[in-house]
Amino acid sequence: MSITGEEFAKVTSKVLGESKEYKGEKCIGYDFDNGVDFNKVMEKMKYTGFQALNLGLCIEQVNEMRKNHAKIFLGMSSNIVSSGLREVIHYLVKNKFVDAIVVTAGGIEEDFIKTMHPTLLGDFYFKGKELYPNGYNRIGNLILPNSNYCEFEDWMDPLLLECLKEQNEHGVHWTPSKLVHKMGESINNESSIYYWAAKNNIPVFSPAITDGSIGDMIFFFSYKNEGLVLDLVQDVIKIDEMAFNAEKVGCLLVGAGIAKHHILNAMKRRGGCDYCAMLSTSIECDASDAGSEIAADRTKGFFKPECNPAKVIGDATILLPLIVASTFAQKEEPTK
Repeated sequence: MSITGEEFAKVTSKVLGESKEYKGEKCIGYDFDNGVDFNKVMEKMKYTGFQALNLGLCIEQVNEMRKNHAKIFLGMSSNIVSSGLREVIHYLVKNKFVDAIVVTAGGIEEDFIKTMHPTLLGDFYFKGKELYPNGYNRIGNLILPNSNYCEFEDWMDPLLLECLKEQNEHGVHWTPSKLVHKMGESINNESSIYYWAAKNNIPVFSPAITDGSIGDMIFFFSYKNEGLVLDLVQDVIKIDEMAFNAEKVGCLLVGAGIAKHHILNAMKRRGGCDYCAMLSTSIECDASDAGSEIAADRTKGFFKPECNPAKVIGDATILLPLIVASTFAQKEEPTK
């Protein structure tokens, strides 16, 4: 060979150099020779690596919230309710596992629409130019007939008329959370998330409530009946006071966007949350609030210094049932 012994020694030192001490957990997954034990499979996620590790950390954060009796703020994007995760959220709300909800408009209206007619399974590749003329909306691989929205308007219109009457005759000061509470009281259907939110007095905040079919309904109604007012500022005060007055606060953020950021802004104004688990497909490359990483979120004061927030990247329709099955559905609170 043309290299000298000294040069060879340099090469080997670079390839086979000694490692500095690193104290980390061993990467070892579940051994199915031990049979199928769901709880043990999930316990091993934290030691499997990649996103499974982050899933395990999210489960750990949720169990910390439960163990320490934190007030839990649930944030979710509208597609969560569009999907079968509606039933998972329904379980959390019915059983009072969460204390406040922040959701976009679609995540409100589609819950009520599903009490009237189902959302149907379709395909991600159904063509919009063929669906739209035939009165169908596509949400990913789900199909929502336009007639469902029409029936929602038939139900919503008299409810808004009641709101306007109560405002004008009794001085009721409407906010989005009060409107959703009234909708939940009025639906009289136990399959609804917001039926249980109203029954259990769990406030539902929607700072972008006009950005969806509800916005269409409010627009159509206001065109015929002027004067209805929804005060967003009072809801900001309400969520901030809830966060500020809680001894411990945990955030379960399913999806990103305004629901995530609205909750974390409330956390910032109390000095940060104590626990946080985030599920998202958003990544940091576009510098969006939705995709910002934990290190960036820390610079905004969203977490207390001692908080160990976790974020798992993946499809919430897969991740959330696993998290709920490993936490809330275990019934007994985790031991300290």
